[in-house]
Amino acid sequence: MPLATACGMLAQNSLSPVFSKEDHVNLRQFLASGGTIIGSWVSSASPIAAEIMARSGFDFLAIDGEHSPVQIPQVHSLCTAVRAGRPDCVPLVRVPDTRHSLVKQYMDAGARGVIAPMVMG
Repeated sequence: MPLATACGMLAQNSLSPVFSKEDHVNLRQFLASGGTIIGSWVSSASPIAAEIMARSGFDFLAIDGEHSPVQIPQVHSLCTAVRAGRPDCVPLVRVPDTRHSLVKQYMDAGARGVIAPMVMG
């Protein structure tokens, strides 16, 4: 597996952008325009590790709420740490299931987006 894939590199061909607070919700639009974003997974409940990862320059960090011990109370601390490490780094969360009430709790805890498991289409 290429290193770029292992680090969560998404999409096409340009340098990694620096997102402003205003356009953090436009990751999808940036990708659609041919841009490249780079992110990684957070499987630890350690806010210190999340802050260090954010300071490393990732455009997003995906907090694993499905296959790790991270629960909703830790998600708030992790999202806060990500934003403290680099305000332009977007905290995403992979939720354990797609129940509307559960997704809202993760969003209320600070996630700026979710990665939904087991979506069949």
